[in-house]
Amino acid sequence: MKTLIKLSMVFLTVLFITTSCDSSKKRDIKKEEKVYSKEKEEKVKKDSKSNDKIDTNAISRKKDIELVKTYMKNSKKNLTDKNGFTINYEYEIKWGRKKSLGITDTIANQGEYRNAMFLKLFIAELDIYLKLNGEQTKKVKFISHIYDFNELNPMLSSRIPKNYRNEKLIYTPDLDEISVQRKIIKKVTKPNFYQSGLIQNENDKRLSNEWIKVTSKLIKDSNILQLTELNNAEKILTHNN
Repeated sequence: MKTLIKLSMVFLTVLFITTSCDSSKKRDIKKEEKVYSKEKEEKVKKDSKSNDKIDTNAISRKKDIELVKTYMKNSKKNLTDKNGFTINYEYEIKWGRKKSLGITDTIANQGEYRNAMFLKLFIAELDIYLKLNGEQTKKVKFISHIYDFNELNPMLSSRIPKNYRNEKLIYTPDLDEISVQRKIIKKVTKPNFYQSGLIQNENDKRLSNEWIKVTSKLIKDSNILQLTELNNAEKILTHNN
């Protein structure tokens, strides 16, 4: 009987210890879950604030772009307010920092109608000042792509000029349609070698293919097609500038 009582006491003690351990483990698990849940909640709040900030900046930038477009469009119109007072929309463009993204070799031919071509690429800051009836209301910054196209004897004359004709073709991603960029690229990559007049000889064809290759390579390797965001382009302008 004593032995039975003793065994019962041992069993109850073990049961109590086991139960206590389980309860302690459960409390620890709940505590860990609470800490994890709090950390997760704080992370979600932090991410949410960060996203809100990004969204706010994006919305503000979009509004600025639309405002500039409105001023540009309205600057060509005779406008009045609801009471008949004249409203004069104006904008002024000022160029800022500029950085070269590369230059091609000069591709040239020989002959009576010889000519030569080379292309340079730049990105540049563009500040647009908005004015209403002469009073400045806002300044908005943009990034522009400049395709600096140079050609000697573009008219294929037998009287070869001394100087190159320079044409700067500009694309501003935030203001222009993508079709503007495509037209510029089509123009600057198109060869114009007809040293024998209106018909291309074999050398003209060889030089034409070479021009297509060097201009296409420069445009692709320069990364200019990806420099459409103001922040990314400004990093390039700041680097080694």
